[in-house]
Amino acid sequence: MKKWILSIMAVIAIQIQAADVVYKYLVVTSADGTQTALGSDGLKLSFADGQMTAASSTDNKSFTLTSLASMQFAETASTTAIDSSTTADGQPVEAYTLSGMFVGTFHSMSALQSQLRSGVYVVKQNNKSSKIIVK
Repeated sequence: MKKWILSIMAVIAIQIQAADVVYKYLVVTSADGTQTALGSDGLKLSFADGQMTAASSTDNKSFTLTSLASMQFAETASTTAIDSSTTADGQPVEAYTLSGMFVGTFHSMSALQSQLRSGVYVVKQNNKSSKIIVK
């Protein structure tokens, strides 16, 4: 178990030093294909009792070691679990940045698009999350 943990930490250290690219996220992929992106600012990994805890300035998640398939640093957060279809207008909608920061609740998609700056957002409406682009 300790060899495995040390191997992971060595790979992470090598990846950090290998390029001049600024990696903003650690993307953890579970054995079932689920991906979780964690902010890398102030990232600290700890291992205990078969669990890996990843804590950063914006996130704090725990993973069972036996359920992990891979970990990698990335420039952007993975959004594979978010539908990119459009949402219905006329219903309240919550908006979040791609890093998960809550932006606000809007009474409709039209209001959201007119009040937010240009960019990509995750919106939640009727218990469904979608990815939108505001131009």
